[in-house]
Amino acid sequence: HGQVVDPSGYSEHCRSVIFGLYQIGVDVELSNLSPFSSTLKYLPPEYVEVLNEISKTKVSPNAPKICITTPEFYAPEKDRYNIGFTAWETDRLPREWIPYMESMDEIWATSSFCKEVYKKDLTKPVFTIGEGVDTQLFNPYVKAAKILEAKKFVFFSMFQWTWRKAPDILIKAYASEFSIHDDVCLLLRTYGSNESIAEHARLKHTIKSYVESVKKKDAPLILYTSKYIPHQNLPQLICAVDCGISPSRGEGFNRPALEMMACGKPVIATNWSGHLDFINEENGYLIDVEDFVPVINMNHIPWYKPDMKWAEPCIASLRKLMRHVYEHPEEVREKGKRARWEAVTKWDNIVIAKKIKKRLEEVTGK
Repeated sequence: HGQVVDPSGYSEHCRSVIFGLYQIGVDVELSNLSPFSSTLKYLPPEYVEVLNEISKTKVSPNAPKICITTPEFYAPEKDRYNIGFTAWETDRLPREWIPYMESMDEIWATSSFCKEVYKKDLTKPVFTIGEGVDTQLFNPYVKAAKILEAKKFVFFSMFQWTWRKAPDILIKAYASEFSIHDDVCLLLRTYGSNESIAEHARLKHTIKSYVESVKKKDAPLILYTSKYIPHQNLPQLICAVDCGISPSRGEGFNRPALEMMACGKPVIATNWSGHLDFINEENGYLIDVEDFVPVINMNHIPWYKPDMKWAEPCIASLRKLMRHVYEHPEEVREKGKRARWEAVTKWDNIVIAKKIKKRLEEVTGK
């Protein structure tokens, strides 16, 4: 039960569970919150084929129900064992979510971080399941895209433009540390609230203002696109870069980082929250936390409140890591190999599906 075919992170999570269970032979019935739509045309043909096939499947009326969505959309059923599967990114749950989560029989967390946050407010059992990625689609061996104007070393970050993702930290750190004389560029695949010309102009202006805020005339190159990139084309883009960056203030999981790792790219990420389940000093780089601060600038999403806290990444730490990565490309490549190994052996869709199947067998006794 969830948003199966829209472009959101929850939708990608839904599909990873569906395809993983399908691959290991578990029957799945869909209760789709987002009707099949034009989003399908952006999915690989084999994904569409599987979704069309599964959409016709019916399971037992008392089979467990997994709701992969934000809790206000949970839909527990009387004759089923109901499971809520949700991500969150701050140090405490939204109060409004608690009754919805308590209406379920158990809750699955996308990370160890989420589990600890949920346990503060919930009486229902909480299990860490994680999320899976398609490591056959996201792999280091696809033909890399050609990035016009790219320099010798390319940093890459992909995210929705929100304060939580810390674009201010990223751009200020990069612009402060490097100059146009360094053979480096920062590639951003980002998007705002829509794909309009006005929104594109707003993002361009904001990027420029962050660069200007460090008062640097010889600022390094920043390339960005705000256009939607089909899921199956992302590996080609990732394979064209050298290192990922995710200086987020909080993550319930961090799927984009894991997709970069699956493509053999190490990621520089904040040393806090969900991605610490798979990013470490052996396969990536961790940004120091300056402080834990109240949540701000998230008024467009009602669940974020000022009495919540998240991490403030340290700009000096990020600058130091970016410089180190730029000057040690061979180390970056070696960490990228370990990042790929982590993704394939622990976070592939099939690996997570087997974990889900095991828990469902414990629930049903079958």
